[in-house]
Amino acid sequence: MKQQNTIFKLQALVMAMSAVLALTACGGGDTRIVEREPIVTDDDDHDDHNHGGEAGGRLFVLNSGELQAEVFDLDDNDLITSIALDAIPSSVYASGTYRYAALIERNANKVSFVDGGLWQEPHDDHFDLPVVHLGNDHFQVV
Repeated sequence: MKQQNTIFKLQALVMAMSAVLALTACGGGDTRIVEREPIVTDDDDHDDHNHGGEAGGRLFVLNSGELQAEVFDLDDNDLITSIALDAIPSSVYASGTYRYAALIERNANKVSFVDGGLWQEPHDDHFDLPVVHLGNDHFQVV
């Protein structure tokens, strides 16, 4: 019994010492915020090339009534091109970069790709936005 009492007292002493150390370790700190002048960078070190500006995007639409695919410019809501199709695809997917539309025709075992004409190319610390003028063609994988 005396041994349990001694162990209890030692545990209480250790806990009290830990609390005292924890409380005395906190405090006495002084926080000072020193504001410095911003670093001015010269952004004129790029070569003179066209960054392509900004684009709202392109919208790919299937027109089942006329068996054609249509690509619209979302900046000005204009129809850019219409592409005649052999059949209405069962599925349409965007490519990983969203540049191409993949038209899946399961019954014909065919996949067609339509170029949307917009993509981003990495250039140093930014991306350039090349724009391609679209024709009425597409390519197929049979």
